[in-house]
Amino acid sequence: MIANLPILSITMLIPFASALYITFFIGHSKSQRKDLHAIYVAILSSILTLIVSTSILFSFKDNEMGFQFVEQYSLIDSIGLDFFVGVDGISVCFVFLTALLTAICIITSLFTVHDRIKEYLFLFLLLESLCIGAFISLNLLLFYFFFEVVLIPMYLIIGVWGGGR
Repeated sequence: MIANLPILSITMLIPFASALYITFFIGHSKSQRKDLHAIYVAILSSILTLIVSTSILFSFKDNEMGFQFVEQYSLIDSIGLDFFVGVDGISVCFVFLTALLTAICIITSLFTVHDRIKEYLFLFLLLESLCIGAFISLNLLLFYFFFEVVLIPMYLIIGVWGGGR
């Protein structure tokens, strides 16, 4: 049973922690071995996030009203910023689809992305974490933060690895 765990925070932190691991603990050389290490970490992270989000999806009770898996932690009281997250019937599907599409995109992009693989995987995992944060946030300031910050890795992915068409 996942009711006693902060499962939504875990779902959001898995790709974020993996992105930080890829950035700080995998060296900056042109070695294929280090790129493979980053690829393995990204694939493992995306699959683990998919498994956790699938467990959230199957643990979600359709017949209950309101938000489920609610977590609330006070961050900055003076401006009313709480880390207040939860899911309803729509957002639980969005969290699952984000995890599913990220796993698919990371695996399929390995055939097309050949340069700056570490940076690409870092940005993609960061993008996944921020998207999940936007979908689970119940506080308007928190949602605004996630919604705006998600544009940065998306802009960089499109700008660096996007094509002319």
